[in-house]
Amino acid sequence: VKLLADTDGDGEIDDVVATTTTSNGGQYLFENLDADDYKVMFGTVAGLTFTTAGAAADEDVDGDSDAGVDGMTDTISLEIGEAERDIDAGLVDPGTASIGDTVWFDADKDGLLGADEEGVDGVEVKLLADTDGDGEIDDVVATTTTANGGQYLFDGLAAGEYKVMFGTAGDLVFTGASRNPAEDVDGDSDANETDGMTDVITLSTGEAERDVDAGLIDPGTASVGDTVWLDANGNGILDGGEAGVDGVEVKLLADLDGDGEVDDVVATTTTANGGQYLFDGLDAGEYAVMFVEPNGFDFTATGADADDLVDGDSDAGVNGMTDTFDLSIGEAETDIDAGLVSENGAPTPMDDELKICADTVGGVSVLLNDTDPEFDLLSIVEVDGQAIAPFGSITTANGTEVTLDDLLFLGQSLSIDATGSAVWSALDIGEMGVENISYTVTDGNGNFATANLEVTFCGDANSVSSLNNSLPTGLVEYQISSSSVEAPYGDEGFDIKIVSAGGDGRFEDVIFEEAYCLSIIDPAAAAENFGTAPINTADAFGIEDATASLFNADQISFANGETALDNLDVINWILNQDFEDNGFTGWEVQRAIWEFTDSFDTDYLSDIDPALGDDANVDFIVSQALANGDGFVAGVGDVVGVVLDPNPATAENSQPFLVAVDWEDVDCFCIDNSGMILS
Repeated sequence: VKLLADTDGDGEIDDVVATTTTSNGGQYLFENLDADDYKVMFGTVAGLTFTTAGAAADEDVDGDSDAGVDGMTDTISLEIGEAERDIDAGLVDPGTASIGDTVWFDADKDGLLGADEEGVDGVEVKLLADTDGDGEIDDVVATTTTANGGQYLFDGLAAGEYKVMFGTAGDLVFTGASRNPAEDVDGDSDANETDGMTDVITLSTGEAERDVDAGLIDPGTASVGDTVWLDANGNGILDGGEAGVDGVEVKLLADLDGDGEVDDVVATTTTANGGQYLFDGLDAGEYAVMFVEPNGFDFTATGADADDLVDGDSDAGVNGMTDTFDLSIGEAETDIDAGLVSENGAPTPMDDELKICADTVGGVSVLLNDTDPEFDLLSIVEVDGQAIAPFGSITTANGTEVTLDDLLFLGQSLSIDATGSAVWSALDIGEMGVENISYTVTDGNGNFATANLEVTFCGDANSVSSLNNSLPTGLVEYQISSSSVEAPYGDEGFDIKIVSAGGDGRFEDVIFEEAYCLSIIDPAAAAENFGTAPINTADAFGIEDATASLFNADQISFANGETALDNLDVINWILNQDFEDNGFTGWEVQRAIWEFTDSFDTDYLSDIDPALGDDANVDFIVSQALANGDGFVAGVGDVVGVVLDPNPATAENSQPFLVAVDWEDVDCFCIDNSGMILS
């Protein structure tokens, strides 16, 4: 306390003339003073502020506060000998202390506020002090509710002793782990686990006690159970007289790793006492039960969803897993059951093979050689690891489309279509590629088995050149049938039958009805029918590979004066018009070709026998060929001309033949395990 006067004569009472300190209960005294004008300047105690002045300092009232907000009194005028014993100052607590912080759900029950643990809003919190002076801190001085993530705050508090009482949320209780209220640790639980009350909290003036927290936990009072039994009649219902099965392992699953999947094992037990099991002491949450299938048994039909509150129906699926179900705090879910039936044997599918051309669709009845011990009807449920339904399709990694056909009386089969596959469509004729396609069958009783379909894709010709290169390289044996060997003549002309082509199934035993001589005068060893026709041998090659040696030197065209070799493009055009299937006879087409290979006007042939063709029709074909055939080149998908050039050429047979072959009949072949070429 300082006494001030005007010692420097400047008219201001601001010069300290004495200083003292309060003692003996706040008393102070300045004595031996001259009569004069004075002021008193009071200091403060840390944290306290001056109370409101009670009256003017010169009112001679003892016990009121004479200090202003800055601790200075008004002017005090002393007379000689006057004792001014009523200059007082009152100090007050400013009410700047506070208590707070968080109520949270202690998910891991460790008593500490984890980074991923959330606050609980809506919890009532009370602040207690001793307001009645009975020495007990049990009087409620403020109440609030947690908000904004479990936060609470009591502010504007005076220094003193307090307690905080926390309420709870729903059926949650207070955590008890790691509680150490004597330590100023933020994020540990300070609430008594029984009543939610903290220990005494002593606040100094202005202190912010922001570490008074409370953790709430699930009391772990829920449970799951009940029975595994032998479902004798397989109806999925625990009927009277059906016995429980002891010794079955049962697992309780939850989502422990936070990935959204209820697939983490939290507890394991084994059935006993008539197939009973129980998981208790559980927190509320989402669970599933996994029953482990014992040897020799399968799970019965599922009775209803796991959370349907029906006791005595089977909740386990074919893999022993129930649906997920939710437990609330304290709930006893004692209706999660599983029925067992004697095991049904798994089917035995067998591997299959298929060879097809890459540009065609092939089918295989893969179930024909598959078996089942109980003779259950098998069905296909997956192809190449992908689920499939009847008449549905999947696409393999190689772009092969597989369709599951399911036809009445014929059963299920797989249709293989690689026409859209960039991998297999790139194969050329003579090339092959293999794709293994798995298929899975079920017997309808929960059993599945997988086998393999090995599909060999054979390339189709990507050009006329590659097709020609695939023709048989050795001598071809063939027979010639002619409708002009015996009278009366027929109008068919010539047919060729390939007897042997080195094992090439595209040609062997195939009769080509559009076959034409390339010389009007060379002999051909033929007969009226194949039964009596001799067997000739020849080299086979594409018309594009023909050379001048195929023809006689004097073969000049009657139609245009070109050599027979030069007119092969025109003749190839004639083949591609399919005249024989469009109102013209075989002899008429043959005569038109002769007029492009030889120097004869063939009109004389109709005089020999009308069956040898109509002159006007022959002239029409020739005129069309002259107008359109020059420069014609057959392409992919066209009719191709295959030449049979006799080897050896004999006096009886030196006639070269041109056979019209449909592209799609010969543009692909597969080789079987014996090396034979399959059409």
